[in-house]
Amino acid sequence: MIERYFSNFSTFHLDVRRYLAGAFLFSIGSSVNDLLYNLYLNALGYSDSFIGGMISLHSLGVLLLCIPAAFLARKYSHRTMLLMSISLVALFQLLRAIFPNEFLVPLFNLVLGLAVSAARVIPAVLLMRLSRPEERAFVFGFNAALSMFGMMLGNYLGGHLPNMLIASTALLGATLSLDDAYQVSLCVGSGVMSVSVFFYAKLSPSESQRASSQSLVEEFLAQIPSRERLKHIFKVIAPHIIVGVGAGVVIPFIPLYLHQTFGASSAEIGSTMSLVQSAVVVGYLLSPMISRRFGVLKSIIIVQFASLPFMAIMGFHSSLVIVTVAFLLRNVLMNMSGPFVEQFNMENVRDDEREFAASLDIFFWNLSWAITPAIAGAVIEHFGYKPLFLVTIGFYALSSFVYLAMLKKQKQTCDLNALKVEERVA
Repeated sequence: MIERYFSNFSTFHLDVRRYLAGAFLFSIGSSVNDLLYNLYLNALGYSDSFIGGMISLHSLGVLLLCIPAAFLARKYSHRTMLLMSISLVALFQLLRAIFPNEFLVPLFNLVLGLAVSAARVIPAVLLMRLSRPEERAFVFGFNAALSMFGMMLGNYLGGHLPNMLIASTALLGATLSLDDAYQVSLCVGSGVMSVSVFFYAKLSPSESQRASSQSLVEEFLAQIPSRERLKHIFKVIAPHIIVGVGAGVVIPFIPLYLHQTFGASSAEIGSTMSLVQSAVVVGYLLSPMISRRFGVLKSIIIVQFASLPFMAIMGFHSSLVIVTVAFLLRNVLMNMSGPFVEQFNMENVRDDEREFAASLDIFFWNLSWAITPAIAGAVIEHFGYKPLFLVTIGFYALSSFVYLAMLKKQKQTCDLNALKVEERVA
């Protein structure tokens, strides 16, 4: 399996390999920040409701700009938009760590969401454009695996770096508080993230649109698909949006859940996240074989349904060891659907609709994440985590049933087409 991946990797377009290198570094830096930032705010005395509100503000920023970002990416090239996006993300990750003021933190989280929009919209479209149909499953699977491997390293680094900094300063006869150790670690994460810019700068510019006498707003409105096409695009991405609603309820709070429910330290949480993500890497690498065996759509259904029992164990078992094992298996299965969903979405819309479809998917995903974490934070304070896990399981199951209905419709269409061919032959 590994030999097959490496033999395929050597034939990938050069820009695909450049993008993958940048995405790897970006995922390391961003996962350090994702792991530690909420713990940092918690150490500074901010409430769960405030932390949930910050997650919502970040998602609000993403959804405000993700659809215009799709238009701008087509107009000014994928490389330009990636460079601007990643540079600003690294900068504002740094600023929100250095200035944790209760008035500045909301602003930084909102602007950070605006900045990350292009980085969310472009990857699937870029990889689709630069890959051949026969290698596409490997390109999407390798991108997901490499990014997850970067997240694994970032979580391990983020989990252990604060304690390493505290121990190092103690050896020098100085004292470093936990919140200061978090702050320095977040700055390190932002620094690693900024290095990815050098790889994105080497990408070849994608073909941009010709100069137009229309204003940017007029050009943007002219590129919005017709009502019929919008309806089709929404049907394609709807089940993934449902997953986004369920994920926004509980996933952002997993580090806090492990800390508050089981007393896990940042090092233990970092090790747990790294272990889980190392297993997810294996799942991503296996994903092309699964999609070839069952087809992309059936693969989504299988892995999503299979993940539900493990989500239930995560939310209702009292043993940290068993919860960790369930967390590992749940993440392997649910995250394995990611490359399948990206490929399914890109293959079921027109070439000129891909940026818009990707941005619409991200828009609704982040709309849910702009709303649900703030509500979830308040629920945690009053009722704990168990109700949130039930809600998430419900939305994941609903998404899987929608995909199942799509599969049945797809099979009926294939059967009907085959019957028509037989009738013509007869």
